[in-house]
Amino acid sequence: MNTTATTLRAALAAAALAVIGSCATVASVERLAADTLIPATQERAMGEQYATQIEGETQLYGDPEVDAYLNDLGQRLVRTSPQSPFAFSFKAVSDPSLNAFALPGGFCYVHTGLIAAADSEAELAAVMGHEVNHVTRRHGMRNLVRMYGIEQVTAKLGGATAEGVAAVVQQTGGAITVRSFGREDEREADRYGVQAMYDAGYDPQGAVTFFEKLKAASGGARDAGLLGRILSTHPATDERIANIKAQIQTLPARSDAQKDSEEFQRIRARVRESMGWGGA
Repeated sequence: MNTTATTLRAALAAAALAVIGSCATVASVERLAADTLIPATQERAMGEQYATQIEGETQLYGDPEVDAYLNDLGQRLVRTSPQSPFAFSFKAVSDPSLNAFALPGGFCYVHTGLIAAADSEAELAAVMGHEVNHVTRRHGMRNLVRMYGIEQVTAKLGGATAEGVAAVVQQTGGAITVRSFGREDEREADRYGVQAMYDAGYDPQGAVTFFEKLKAASGGARDAGLLGRILSTHPATDERIANIKAQIQTLPARSDAQKDSEEFQRIRARVRESMGWGGA
């Protein structure tokens, strides 16, 4: 009896018991399957290949000073997020859209449009904390299980070999597969992201103001275009804002909560100038 088959049966049995014994959600079963069947070493190896793909198709901003700033801020949020076995990295991407994304294994990217549009470091921290916690909660791996099923994921991985990992990257449609999160994944990343920014000393209201900005930017795009397609698989922005406000109400008020920094405003101005946005 091979180890993979034994592990698979154990995971399935545990998932069934969890569902029967505690009315666990489908997401709980997906989490269990991902955590049991996909070791962190394989997730990191997949992330490296996805990152190579992304960096071959995307124009990195390539400013060491901006990347160093993002890394400092990102590592601050990593330290206040749930423990993860991954070494996180943060890079800026030359793209005017209000976006950031994270790949399995801790590879995080921030669009210059997001840096330019954020009004404060707390707003940027809210988005980056959200992305960090897509990684800590292994949402990319859960998505593989969700899309392909436990048995197929196990078969595709084919053990802990480099060939098995490469096969998954090739056969699952590339990095877009592990960047497409379900509604519950987004809610969870919001919750953990808000907690991480609060614990890192940031004013969590930055998450509220950013999502209000996202809502205003989306306008009527919910039914058309790329942004509309993205929003159709995410919780409605109104819902996310309400959830975040409710979460903030449970957090003790702190007089030292950081809203902004001179360093962020300097980096923001640098990025805006290079994009030709100008002004404040």
